[in-house]
Amino acid sequence: RAFPSFRFRVPNGHRVPCPKDASGCSPGDTLKGEPGSVCYGLGHATCQGGTMPLNDWGKAWKRAGKWTEALCKADSDGDGQSNGEELGDPCCLWKAGDEPSPYMAGFTPSHPGRASSKQPGTYK
Repeated sequence: RAFPSFRFRVPNGHRVPCPKDASGCSPGDTLKGEPGSVCYGLGHATCQGGTMPLNDWGKAWKRAGKWTEALCKADSDGDGQSNGEELGDPCCLWKAGDEPSPYMAGFTPSHPGRASSKQPGTYK
């Protein structure tokens, strides 16, 4: 089962900008560090969430049940970037409940379930 709280169980899950080709986007709260248009349903067919089928990220999340090193290192959407790279945890150190590091807090995530949404450039 999915719940709105799941977005807080992955790094930057509450701050993923809504991809241009997505539907179901929600207005973000910039005072909370969210983008102007945010995707709360990361694992779903639409950014609204609660829709089926699950996307590849949603299927991977369901199998893992929580943010794990394996889920972090995986590339669920096949765009050449790991889920951790897309969500601001490239070293796979974040755990649910952790405060974001300065790097993570200033990071603009991309959607781990949509190959059309990825980070520009490469990590060094």
